[in-house]
Amino acid sequence: KALFSPCAEGPRAGKLTSLKMHGAYRAGDNGVLCAIENTPALEELELSHMPRLTSRVLDTIVSTPLACRDTLRSISLKGSEHVSDLAASHLAALHNLQC
Repeated sequence: KALFSPCAEGPRAGKLTSLKMHGAYRAGDNGVLCAIENTPALEELELSHMPRLTSRVLDTIVSTPLACRDTLRSISLKGSEHVSDLAASHLAALHNLQC
């Protein structure tokens, strides 16, 4: 189940700034990438407890100029056991990103 939180005011009003896919057991790498690739105002990404998620998502965020790469400020990966520590460290190296 995904929760979408659009920004209420300011220059990003009406744009998606928070995406929480906590516990989306059927969503995998492709589903997450599809959800974030066209969200330029995305600041918060919650991917906790997603057993089908792998390091490919993080590697793609790091190596590809996704629309949200400059605005993304936090990403949560708690309980996503197939995501490697190395991929998480590469992601944490991005400017202003908290993991």
